[in-house]
Amino acid sequence: MVEEYKIYILKKANKDKEKIKQFPALKNNVEKLINLIKKNPFQTPPSYEILTKDLKANLTSKLAQDGIKYWVKMYKEFSPKDSLNFNVLQQATLFYQGKTAFDFNSGFHVGGIQANSPQLIDAIDAYPIPKIKESDKDYGIETSNIPLVVWKNSKHPEVAKAFLESLYEKKDYISFLDSTPVGMLPAIKGISDDPAYKDNDVRKKFQHAEEVITKAAEKGTAIGYENGPSVQAGMLTNQHIIEQMFQDIITNGKDPMEAAKDAEKQLNDLFETVAVDVK
Repeated sequence: MVEEYKIYILKKANKDKEKIKQFPALKNNVEKLINLIKKNPFQTPPSYEILTKDLKANLTSKLAQDGIKYWVKMYKEFSPKDSLNFNVLQQATLFYQGKTAFDFNSGFHVGGIQANSPQLIDAIDAYPIPKIKESDKDYGIETSNIPLVVWKNSKHPEVAKAFLESLYEKKDYISFLDSTPVGMLPAIKGISDDPAYKDNDVRKKFQHAEEVITKAAEKGTAIGYENGPSVQAGMLTNQHIIEQMFQDIITNGKDPMEAAKDAEKQLNDLFETVAVDVK
């Protein structure tokens, strides 16, 4: 059995290695991450369905427990002590400031680095989620979206529809995307191939990052949507019950299984009040 794996730095990454040395906090976090990879480079958080096929919360299965314990371990060993209550922007800002080694993010990291740590702009890129075997399929993590809809009972559906369509008129839509290049990607076909879209210095510089993120977005799912859209899936994230479960485990020292049982019951009790199926 291999006690410790050897890490090889690719030639392409050597320039980044030298730049990282200039920032002690970032260098320290990178070293911690490399030491973790040396011990077990194939360690990845277990995948599991948070919602079962019959739309019940699933936090007490072995896979769910393995996942919960994994993230608790990662928090305790690698995260700032006050980060338990961080929102998405707060944790992303640490990366923007050059204080963390990497960030699970979309292309907004480009603008974030440019605004907070422009000296690091040449040292960042985006890469797919690591795989255990090269032959394994590529996959995404979380892909979220905000749909624009016209309500069935709208008094002026044609006006509303015309307004939504106007948002995607090519010239104006490309100008909108240009406000945060790479961070905002086209939601409709025919834009990414348009010369006006391609003729952007930031997109040219981070073409690889945009390609990686676009492919990952196509493969990811929203949290709880493994079996399709549902009201219950929306409740998983907007009721903050899972966040409270982690609070109980980390702050209050609650046993992970007991905390998961309580959270699972809260969610399933809440799901019982739902009388609508999304078809």
